[in-house]
Amino acid sequence: MRRLLCLLLCAACSDYGLSGKDKTTGADTSPPADTAPPDTAPPDTEPIDCTGVTFDDWAWTASPPFTEEADPTDSSGNLWHESGFDTAGHSAVALPHADIPIGHDRVYLATFRLDAIPPDVSLNLQSDDGLRVYLNGALVGQWGGTWQQEGCVNEQASCKEFELVAPVRVTDLLVEGDNVIAARVTNPVVNAYFSIVPECVED
Repeated sequence: MRRLLCLLLCAACSDYGLSGKDKTTGADTSPPADTAPPDTAPPDTEPIDCTGVTFDDWAWTASPPFTEEADPTDSSGNLWHESGFDTAGHSAVALPHADIPIGHDRVYLATFRLDAIPPDVSLNLQSDDGLRVYLNGALVGQWGGTWQQEGCVNEQASCKEFELVAPVRVTDLLVEGDNVIAARVTNPVVNAYFSIVPECVED
């Protein structure tokens, strides 16, 4: 009797399409058990903007003044703007900095860390006299006078020759993690000055 009841129930399931089998082809049509629908929700991430972006950790060092035209190197042969350059002998300075004797140059370096790349970072430059800047080993640009020639950058107060330079965009040269910025300033005559002010800009 129990066996007959089971057969009748199975037949009813088949008649109403509940058996998981297609009556024509015999294919299994049962839905997969315990299968969750795919997650199509967008990732829960906030767009990166300038909120909270600061550059307070740009700790600058300056080399001793030097008189050679050639670029300084460390004991391993690394140029002053290359990765791994040894700043032994440099001193900590705060920008703006105005201590370069007449007839001398100085190089300045700072290492800073970025957890994420801001939308747009520009450098506001100022020097007396010529200025050359690198970021992560790549040349950002050279402005003003060349070695031991007059030619200030955005500094008109005491310069016969000067160059107006708009803020320089450097976003594409930045990397997540540690970044290194380096600058060389030459001072052929009286007065010296160097400043770089980074700025995060949103369109």
